[in-house]
Amino acid sequence: MKLTCDRAKLVAAAQAAAEVAPARPARPIAQGVLFDVKRDKVHLVATDFDLRLTYTLECKKVEGEGQAVVSAAMLLAVVRDLTGDTVELDMETEVSVLRCGGSRVSLPGFPAGEFPAGAD
Repeated sequence: MKLTCDRAKLVAAAQAAAEVAPARPARPIAQGVLFDVKRDKVHLVATDFDLRLTYTLECKKVEGEGQAVVSAAMLLAVVRDLTGDTVELDMETEVSVLRCGGSRVSLPGFPAGEFPAGAD
């Protein structure tokens, strides 16, 4: 999946997800945020097992469908520090690559199928 979105909107989505995802969960996958892309709709999902957040991210461009999970805290830390206005995300199961301005950052991924039930 390839997404192109406004950095400020991605920061807001990452902030919301990071507030819900626990820092030290019993299952490491729970510290992640699930990107769920279907028919040009991008939803970010985070959970602490008691609370589930689904955030709709408005993107300028969406290519492909699928799911990918990255650490919510790492995503937030990276997008906050980017300097450009537009972020390109190339999301895969094993690694997601973010490009913005002259920066290119790789984030390790989690298998989307292991994301807590009820989150799709």
